Formats: sequence, structure tokens, C-alpha cells
Amino acid sequence: MAVVGVLTTLFKGDTKHLSKSTKNAGGIVSRFGRTMGSAARAVVGLGVVAATVAAAKLTLMTKASFAAMDATGKMADRVGTTTEELTGLQYAASQTGISSMEKNLGLLSRTLGEAKQGVGEGKDALLRLGLSVDALLAMSPAEQIGVIGDAMMSLGSAEERAATAADLFGRGGLEMVNLLATGTAGVQRFIKANEILGASFSRIDAGKIEEANDAIDRAKVAARGMANTIATQLAPTVANLGNLASYVFANWTDVSGLALAQMKLKFESAFNVVTHFFTSTVPAALEWFGRNWREAFITAGRLVETVFMNLGDNLFALATNILDILRGKIEIADIWKPLTEGFESAITESLVLPDRVMGALERQLTTERDALAAKVGAGWVAFEEGVIKVPKVEVEPQAEDAMTRLADALKGPAALERGSSEAFTASLQPRYDALAKHQQENVKATRDVAKGITETNRILTEQLPTLIPAAI
Repeated sequence: MAVVGVLTTLFKGDTKHLSKSTKNAGGIVSRFGRTMGSAARAVVGLGVVAATVAAAKLTLMTKASFAAMDATGKMADRVGTTTEELTGLQYAASQTGISSMEKNLGLLSRTLGEAKQGVGEGKDALLRLGLSVDALLAMSPAEQIGVIGDAMMSLGSAEERAATAADLFGRGGLEMVNLLATGTAGVQRFIKANEILGASFSRIDAGKIEEANDAIDRAKVAARGMANTIATQLAPTVANLGNLASYVFANWTDVSGLALAQMKLKFESAFNVVTHFFTSTVPAALEWFGRNWREAFITAGRLVETVFMNLGDNLFALATNILDILRGKIEIADIWKPLTEGFESAITESLVLPDRVMGALERQLTTERDALAAKVGAGWVAFEEGVIKVPKVEVEPQAEDAMTRLADALKGPAALERGSSEAFTASLQPRYDALAKHQQENVKATRDVAKGITETNRILTEQLPTLIPAAI
């Protein structure tokens, strides 16, 4: 028995300790679950933020791509190449330290054009390289750069290559040296690498981008047009509000006094209406009901009876004519009887309620309000006439006759009466002609002076060597 008791005691003690440990473990697991839930929510929140930022960046990148592809397509058309070749040259520029390939291509095109005419430093550079202008003009820009680069490899020093590049590409020549050093093979490798990287696109693709950009521009123009229309429609309202605000600010004392008087009158009138309702209207109604309550109940009963009788007749008529109604032979309005038809009231005495009479204070407030309203109204008329409306300048008869004669002299009176743009042009045409004649005379006089100076210089140049020894 003693052993059993000890075991029981030990067992009970271990069970309590085990239960306590289990509870502690359960609490730890619960806290861990809550922590993981918070972490999961935080991760989801960060994911939403990251997705939003990524979408915004993607939108900006797409917009930038639209602009870049559109510009590249137009640039390819200007320099006479394909978009695939131009994007390849742009990639080559980024890899060899060229700041603006488009600008350098434009300089090369101008140099070749001058060389074709036999002028410019590029003519001598091409002679040094042994290249034909006509052959280069028949090539694409990428081919031109490759052929020039191949020819420059025959030059003896880096200085000669830099000078030749400057003669052909102007200020951008030094930037082009590294690309030119790769020759035709290097240029083609850059173009091929650009295609592999997926940065190349066709002129058809560029055309789609241009069409999309044009559509976006048209939408922007339409939006501006809509905004202009809305602004035009709102302009009179805004003008009226602005004029009203100007008047209120300029006459704040009278306007605020009118608003305060109106408010006081409203409160007084509301109080008098409530008072009249409970002191006059309700007692009069109760007194009338006391004299006519029998007739009132009889009238109510007749009304209920009439409504139900007519409703029953209407339902019966609908049931008996349902087929004709569905076929469209009979309209419901033709067989429907008004629910109050045949109703007769048993009340002979009409309910007469007493009218409300304004009290002394309400009459006084009304008089004050009307006086302030008249003052504010008169002030508004004066403000409108003196500030809002532009005074019309009356033309005196003599001035009007002079204007008519001037219009006749300018041969534009009919157009002036129409007030059109042709009138304005017709009225100023003689002045334009006089000004053009005066400018021609000034040009002729300037040329004469220049000829005189040139002739004087020639004489001095010819005679000066003989005049100086004679003077000595």
C-alpha cells in the first residue's frame, strides 16, 4: 500500500509537471504562429509595394521606348539607313565611347556632300585614304564607317588617323577613332550583337510605334480641346462669380448686414410659424372635429367602401377580359374604374384654418431686410455699370467722317464694315507697300555706299606706293 501511495504521488506530480510543460509549449507554438502570420502579412505587403514599383518602372520604360523607337525610325529615314543598322551603330557608339552617333553621322553626311562639290577638308582626307566620294555616297552609313575604318588602317600613325577622322567627322572625329579602328568587320559585329541582344527592330515596328505616338498625340490634342470647351462653357460662370466676389469684398458691410438681417428674419418667422401652429391651427382643427366627428367617420366609412367596391369591379373586369387584353384588343385603361368614383362625402362644414399674421418684430425685421436688399441691389447696379461693363466710347461726327475717308482711301470700307481679317489686311496694305519701297531704297543706298568704299580702297591700294616716296 505504501509503495502504491508513493507511486501515485509521484505519478500525480509528474502529470502536473507534464501538463504545465505542455501548456508552455502550446503558448510558444501559438506565439510562433502569430509571429509567422505577421511575417507573412509583411511579406505580402512588401510584395504589393514591389509590384507597384515594378509596374511604375515598366510604364516609364515603355514610355521611354516609345519615344526612342519613334526618334530612331525618323533618324534612320533622315540618314538613309535601316533601323536595324542604326540601332546597331548606336550600340557600337555606347561600347566605344561615342557620345552621339546621330550627330556624327550628320557631320559625315555633310562632309561627303561638300567633297562631292569639290570643297571642304573632307575632300583631301578622302584623297589620302584613296576613297571615292561617289562610292561612299552609294553606301549605307554603317558601310561608310566600315570602309573608312579599313582605309584608315593604312595610315602610318595615330596622329594621322585622328586628323583624318576629324576632317571627316568634325568635332566628333576623335570619338570615332576607336570604332573606325575595328573596320568593316567590327561594325558588322556590333550590329549582329545588337540583334542578338534583342535591341534591334525593323522599320515596320518603328512605324507601329510612330502610329501609336501619333494616336497618343491626337488624344492629347482632343483632351486639350475638351478642356478648352469646358473652360469656354465655364468662363461666363467664373466671370459672374468673380464679379460677385469683387462686389462682396468691396461692399462687405452692406452684404454682411443683409445676410444677418435675413438670418434674423428667418429665425423669427420660424418661431412664429411654430407658435401659430400650436396656438391657432391645432385648436381650430380640434374644434372643427368636435362639431363634425360623426360626419367624418361616416365619410371615412364611405371612402373605404367605395374604394373596395371599385377595386372588386376592376379585378372582375380584368379577369373577364384577360384574353382580349393579352391580344391587344382592349386596353386596361378602358376598363379600369377610378377607385374613388361614386364617393360622396357626408361632411358639410369645410375646415377653415386661421391665417398667420406677422408680429411687430417680424414686420420690423422684414422692413429692415427689404431696405438693405434695395441698397445692395442699387450698389450692384452701380458696380456693374462702373466696373464690369466697359464704357462705350462715342465717336464724334468729325472723327467718324475722318475714319470713313481713311477707309475709302485704303480701299477697304466694305471689309472694314464686316470687321474681318481681310479688312485689317486691306487697311494696312498701303503701309506695307510704302515700307517695302523704303526698305528697297535703303538697300540700294547701302549698296552704293559699299561700292564707293570698295572703289576708294582700290584707288588707295594702287596709288599709295607712289604717293609715299613722293611725299618723302
